[in-house]
Amino acid sequence: MKRYWLLFCAGAAFAFSMISFWYTDVLFNRFFVLGLIPPGLSFVMLMGCGAVSVVHFVRGKGRWLPMLSLLICILTVVLICVFPFRMAKVKAEVILLEKDRMQVVELISEGQLTADAYGNVRLPWKYQRTSSDGTVHVYRNDGEQVICFWVFRGMLSGSVQLIYSSQDASLIRDNKRMDTIATIRELKDHWYLVETDD
Repeated sequence: MKRYWLLFCAGAAFAFSMISFWYTDVLFNRFFVLGLIPPGLSFVMLMGCGAVSVVHFVRGKGRWLPMLSLLICILTVVLICVFPFRMAKVKAEVILLEKDRMQVVELISEGQLTADAYGNVRLPWKYQRTSSDGTVHVYRNDGEQVICFWVFRGMLSGSVQLIYSSQDASLIRDNKRMDTIATIRELKDHWYLVETDD
């Protein structure tokens, strides 16, 4: 087992990196700059493991184990750079969290969850995972509903929102309270991924 420690380190760096980058938006929205520590730490782990692999290979301490662990590190870095973590997570959660999100929509519609003066609703603990910062924003709740579940809540920059519209995208486009819309993409009936410019 001791012989495979380098391979184990490369595998651990891979797993930690995938988890960190999958949850980057959630970490940043909840902890701001501190949320960038896990992705940064994953890069340090990968660089460290890669460097040790090269040293072991050059010193002749085995051939295939150091090369395999270096290959895992390189492939992890490439995957981090090219894999669309945000979009994959959004699409997975549209399916996995639909029931909970619809319960939130119903609770808002029935008045059991009420928005503050700015339109924000702090979600109960049970539903906090449905939005990246644990809140939703109510744009409209007057017979028709337009409710935003945050994917990425930008600060002085654009944001990414998963919006429930009780009709179609026209309710979102016609909303005067929304920031400048860059794109609207329908993911499922009544569910739209909206990116804003500011």
